[in-house]
Parts: sequence; C-alpha cells; structure tokens
Amino acid sequence: MAMLIMMNKSYNDDGALEDVVNYVASGGYGYYGGYGIDPRHAAEQMRLVKKLWGKDRGRRVRHFILSFDRSESIGYERAMQIGFDICQYYSDYQSVYGLHTDTDHIHLHFAVNTVSFKNGKMYAEGVSDWHRLRGYIQGLMPQWYVDLRISDGHRNRNDSENIIF
Repeated sequence: MAMLIMMNKSYNDDGALEDVVNYVASGGYGYYGGYGIDPRHAAEQMRLVKKLWGKDRGRRVRHFILSFDRSESIGYERAMQIGFDICQYYSDYQSVYGLHTDTDHIHLHFAVNTVSFKNGKMYAEGVSDWHRLRGYIQGLMPQWYVDLRISDGHRNRNDSENIIF
C-alpha cells in the first residue's frame, strides 16, 4: 500500500521555503525533478514568483510525501514518472520533487509553491483537496491502494497524534 503523507506544518518562517526545497532535492542522489520550474534553482524561482505577485508572507510552501511499501515493486524511473505526473495536479503552481532512499522503502518528497505562477492566486485548499489529490494519485497507480495520512512532522509518534483516513 502506498501512503500519501501531508505535512501539516506552518512553514511560514523566512527560511522555510529554502529548507523544504533543499531537503526535497537532496535525498535522491540526483533523482529530482520539477514542474513549472528549473529544479536546480527551485527555491530562488519560487521566491521570485512570490515577490512578483507581492505574496511573500504566510505559508511559503506545501510539503507532502508519497511513500511506497517495500513489497511494491517500483523502480526509480517509474517513481520519478509518478512524481512528475503528481506535480501536474498542481499545474498552476511550481513544484519540485525528489526520490529519497534513506529508509527501507523508496519515497518521493514534494514541495509546492503556495503562489500560482500563472495568476498569483494563493493555494488555500485544505483537507478536502488532499482527498482529491489522493484520488488523483490512485488513478495514476490503480494497482495499489493509496492511503492518506496527515502528519505534524514528528517521526515515531503514535497514530493517535496523526489524522489517518
């Protein structure tokens, strides 16, 4: 079973955008990509879009993870294609994704700009959009069930401290 984990953190401090984008791109041993952006300069380009539209306050970035179970046979190339396809869900927003292999299963991290590069609109969706994203991902991977979890970002917490759907 694949797990979609939405990171429910504020990410509203000045360094949040760079921290998340750098983390997303750093774990994949060169396996990272982007949508609407040059992933090598993702944080800088996202910051410029925010500045262009005068929206450089509040939540700076959305962060989520798609984690594949060890039993799911998925190669790096297929995972990266799924990553790009997922970024298209947020087609009005710049996004960067990276393949991470620092656990016993591969997983993709995503960072999505909260300001649209097309019209300057702030991303203001919440849990209902996360359910739609889960359905979109399920359509990309019909052979696997995709579960949804919302996390506060702390590892090794018991499930009662996270919202599980």
